[in-house]
Amino acid sequence: MLSAVGVTADQPASVFGNRSGGTAGRGRPTGVSQVRFGARLPAMPLTLEEAQTLIAGAHEQAAQLGIRITAAVVDEGGHLQALARMDGAAPLSAQIAESKAVGAALWHRDGDSLAAVHRERAGFFAQVDRLVRLPIMPGLGSVLIRRGDAVLGAVGVSGAAPEQDKECAQAGVASLTV
Repeated sequence: MLSAVGVTADQPASVFGNRSGGTAGRGRPTGVSQVRFGARLPAMPLTLEEAQTLIAGAHEQAAQLGIRITAAVVDEGGHLQALARMDGAAPLSAQIAESKAVGAALWHRDGDSLAAVHRERAGFFAQVDRLVRLPIMPGLGSVLIRRGDAVLGAVGVSGAAPEQDKECAQAGVASLTV
């Protein structure tokens, strides 16, 4: 259960203060005292436990293949939820795995499909790539995480050959019961 900020989705935007930027006479913005600490935030589409289970499945597949990888799980908005680098995996693999996952989540396409968009519409792809916080890495090794038709996020894997990255990502997703 999260309670760090403690604001519920059904609270009005004014809970953070009035729109005029005034103060309540005590040097703090009006409305700050209205924040209810300890209130529940809306649930994330993919829990931390599910993200960690997915990473464990990807790492297990990598161990069976005798390779060392990093797996990153992002939510539907491309925000990092969990990342784990196996002992011996290349340091840069962490950034590459996250970038693969971000691209898949934001475009709602697996890595190989995203690579096709990159090839066919390079100019457009380059402009969209500039809109996100990380460079988008098209290619094998990123797989969407779905519940029915809804995209919950994506997993990105890096550290081995592209086909092996994809195999580990798929094994991670298969380990979930979403």
